[in-house]
Amino acid sequence: MNLFCCLPTATPAKTDAVDSSVTAVSQGNSDPIVTQQPANPPSLFWSVAPVAPPAPKGPYILHSRGFSAINEQVQLACAIKNVPIQVIEWSTTDALPEWFNIASPNGKFPVLQFPDGSYSTSTLEFLERLEKESATPSFFMNAKECQEWIALIRNDFIPHFESVLLDSDAFVQADQRPKLNSTIRKITNQLERSYDSSFLLGNSFTAADLLLAPFLHRLPLLTYFRGIDFSNTKLVAYVSTLHAQPHVTETLTPLSKLETHYIKTLPRESPLSIIRLQHIAIKYHMDKCVGIATQMSHGFVADMRESSQDLHSRFQNLLFLLRVHAAMEQQVLFPVFESSASKLIAKVLREHEREEEQLQGLEAEVESVLKRIITLGDSKKYPRSDDFKAFVNSLRSLAVGQRVHMNGEEADFAPLFAKLTTGEEKDLFKKVYAHLAPRNSKKIPLLVEGLSVQERAQYLYNVQITVSNEEAHEFTTMWRSSLNQDEWNDLKRRLEM
Repeated sequence: MNLFCCLPTATPAKTDAVDSSVTAVSQGNSDPIVTQQPANPPSLFWSVAPVAPPAPKGPYILHSRGFSAINEQVQLACAIKNVPIQVIEWSTTDALPEWFNIASPNGKFPVLQFPDGSYSTSTLEFLERLEKESATPSFFMNAKECQEWIALIRNDFIPHFESVLLDSDAFVQADQRPKLNSTIRKITNQLERSYDSSFLLGNSFTAADLLLAPFLHRLPLLTYFRGIDFSNTKLVAYVSTLHAQPHVTETLTPLSKLETHYIKTLPRESPLSIIRLQHIAIKYHMDKCVGIATQMSHGFVADMRESSQDLHSRFQNLLFLLRVHAAMEQQVLFPVFESSASKLIAKVLREHEREEEQLQGLEAEVESVLKRIITLGDSKKYPRSDDFKAFVNSLRSLAVGQRVHMNGEEADFAPLFAKLTTGEEKDLFKKVYAHLAPRNSKKIPLLVEGLSVQERAQYLYNVQITVSNEEAHEFTTMWRSSLNQDEWNDLKRRLEM
C-alpha cells in the first residue's frame, strides 16, 4: 500500500503575497483542538460528519507547509499503522481558502482532515482517533505512563526545542536553553532507568517514541545552528534505535535538506546584535583567563612559565577588547539615547568608570604576579600561595562583574534598539563600525576565536548588509584570514555566499 494516496486534489490558488509570519509559526503543534465544521465547506475537502465518526472510507488528508516535525509525526503514525494518507503541501505563496481559517484560527500548520470530513490541529487527537480506528499495532502501551510522557513532550520538550531553534530573539533562545536541557535530562534519565529496553517506556514503540522521533532526529540542527552538543551515549543509542525502526528513516526528512532549508529560512538578528556578539567574545576571553589562572593555582599545568606567558598575553587581549568596546559605547552608542534615556546612560557611564578603575588595578596585579613566575622563576610554591589565590579571585570578580554589567546592558538597551527604524539602526551600525574599523586587524581574530560558528556568520552578515561594498569586502577578507578552509567553506554555506 502506498503511504501517499494520489487522489484528485484542488490546486491551491496562487498569490504574490508571502506570509512570512505564518511561516514562522508553522513548525509547531497547535492547540486547542478544533473539530467543528466550516460554513459552506468545499465539497472536495469536507463532508457532513455525524457525532460519532464512521469507519474510514477514504484516506486521511494532511494539509502541510514546510519541513515540519509535526507533519512527520502524523505521516509516521500512518505508515506504522498501514493507513493511507494524502499530503497536500501549501507554499507560503498559496492563498489559503476560507475553511482554513475555521480549521486553524491561528493560521498554524498542519491541519488534519479525517475520513469523515471533520478536522483537527491536534496531533494527539489524531493519534487517539487513529488508535480507535486501527488498533494494531497499539501506540498506547503502558497507558498511564505513556500519557504522562506525551504531556511532557508536547507541553515542554517540543515548545522549548522550537524556541531554541526557530526564535529570532537571542534572549528567548537563552531563556529556553536551560529548559530544553532540563527536559532532555528527563528523557536521558528515563532511558537510563530503562537501560535494558529498546524504547522510552520499555520494549514497545509507543506514542511517546513516535512524538520524539522527528525532533530527536533534528538534534544535530541544534548543534549546527545553536552550538548545543548532545553527546549522551544513551540518547545517541536511542536515536539510532528509532532510526532503525520500519518506516522511520523514509518518513523523516534528511538532515542535509533540513540544514539547507533552515539556512534559507531561519530569521537573522538585527544589525545591532553586534553589541551582544562582542559581549559574547569578551566573556569567552574572560573565561579563558580565569580558567588558566585556576589551573595554575591547582598545579594542573605542564609548564608554569609557559602558562603564565599565555595568561599574560590573553589578559592583554582582554583589556584591549574591553577598552575598545567601552570606548565605542561611550562615544557612539550612548550619545544616541542620552536624551530619551538619560538615567540609564548616567548609570552605565558610572559603571564604566568603576570598571576601568578595577581594570587598572588588576592590570598592575597581573604584571606583578606573573613577573614572579616569568622573570624570577618562582613557579613551584608561588602559584599555590595565598597571594596567587587572591589574584585568581580578583580575576573571577572581574568576570562576574562584567557578566552582570553586560547582561544588564543588553536587557536595558534591547527596548531602545527596538524603537529604532530599520534606517536608524543601520545608520547607527555604520557609526559603530566606523569607530571600530581602525582596530579590525587586531580585533577580528579575537572575535572569531570567541564566537560560535553561527555567531560568526551573524556578525559577518551584519557587516555585509550594512556598510559599503568596499568596507564589507575589506572586513570579509580579514575575517576570512582568521579561518581555515573548512571553516570558511562552512561560513559561506551558512551565508549562501
